[in-house]
Amino acid sequence: GYLVKLDVRSPIRTRTVSGLIVDSRGWVVTSLSALEDAGEVNVTLAGKNFDDDPPFRELVDLSRGIIAEDPAHDLALISINRAQVINLADIKLAESDSVVAAARLMIARAPPPRHQRWLAECRIDKRGKFSDLPNDVQKELAAANLQADQDFNWLVYPPRLPSNLANELIGSPLIDEQGTVLAVNIGVQTKDKAVAVPATLVRKLVESAGSSPDVKPFGRAA
Repeated sequence: GYLVKLDVRSPIRTRTVSGLIVDSRGWVVTSLSALEDAGEVNVTLAGKNFDDDPPFRELVDLSRGIIAEDPAHDLALISINRAQVINLADIKLAESDSVVAAARLMIARAPPPRHQRWLAECRIDKRGKFSDLPNDVQKELAAANLQADQDFNWLVYPPRLPSNLANELIGSPLIDEQGTVLAVNIGVQTKDKAVAVPATLVRKLVESAGSSPDVKPFGRAA
């Protein structure tokens, strides 16, 4: 119920990425670079279980805009109508960066059309400071103007999805078997790896937004 599909419409294209409801005030975290040139962002539930009783209420909303952003780590919070999510308890975000290399996690992503699977197992392949990462990953991060300091550990993991499915991976959470969000995928992918940041950064972003954040509207699509 926390995973959402974001249809990001710009004057030149529409693409689908993933997002995660992280606050019952209607706050959704995703990749900042995925919102570049967005004219509007349509938010819907990524998946439902039709056997649930009572059934999920369909979530369909246009985001009002960005309420907080972290360009150095490619994260953004966008706002939706809180009436859509007011009954949700706040999701569990890891309080510390506890991801270790070779850890087995699950990744949740918005499923493409005609596919029901949205949860898959994955393994952290490499984690470390910027200078610890493989050269190709360093180059990709630097090209995207992302943080190169030593304050935290980037997470790199396989697999890179085929190009027709890669967008759905952007903004997707990595969770443990207890359902705690440990990391969030960003919009940078190397030749054969995906890149994520610890959920502690998401927690900091939520805290930085304050209680009544201003909303920066998206531009108008052509």
